[in-house]
Amino acid sequence: MSIYTVVDEGYDIDVYRTQKAVCEAMARQNLYIVDIGCDDDDSPATAADIAKALRKDGVVRLAEEPGDRDWKFRVEKNTPRN
Repeated sequence: MSIYTVVDEGYDIDVYRTQKAVCEAMARQNLYIVDIGCDDDDSPATAADIAKALRKDGVVRLAEEPGDRDWKFRVEKNTPRN
């Protein structure tokens, strides 16, 4: 079972047990996904956008402004190894 961590710019950490919970919590912040290889989107990331990015990369960085490369939150999927 995976857990999800959110690190803020002050390096405080919050832990979530489900992808749905972390995506919904981050979507309420009205932030933008930092994606260097992608054109900037002018609308804040939705829970579905964040979930899609997590499935793709396992790590999502979120910024306060579109096109901003300085992240406010870093969301990461953590899978325990047996």
